[in-house]
Amino acid sequence: MRLTEATVLLVGFAGDRAHSHETGGERFLTCSVATHRRAQGKEITDWHDCVIFPAALQDVARNIRRGHLVVVRGRLTYRHVTDVATGKGRKCASIVVDDLRSWPVLTANLKQAEGPDFAPDPEGG
Repeated sequence: MRLTEATVLLVGFAGDRAHSHETGGERFLTCSVATHRRAQGKEITDWHDCVIFPAALQDVARNIRRGHLVVVRGRLTYRHVTDVATGKGRKCASIVVDDLRSWPVLTANLKQAEGPDFAPDPEGG
């Protein structure tokens, strides 16, 4: 057992469909998850980048649609990226997914209860 660990649990809504990538012969998917919070009387949407390596979880991710309620458990990781336009570097956080669940039926019920503006705005993430 590790003494320290950066474990993340997100309960939110799927952004656009997962995108497939391959680096060094290793295939993985990336997707985004939106969570909501209130600050100073406004609702704020936070978008979280997720990276999915295990093939079994990739099958699950391919069936998730924008707006589906999802639960993601994983590890918080950071990488350094350089902005091509400015040349400036910055730290970028991602969640390496260990477990992924989706509830499309519950999502449909929530959408009905919340109204037509329920799903997160894809332009936000």
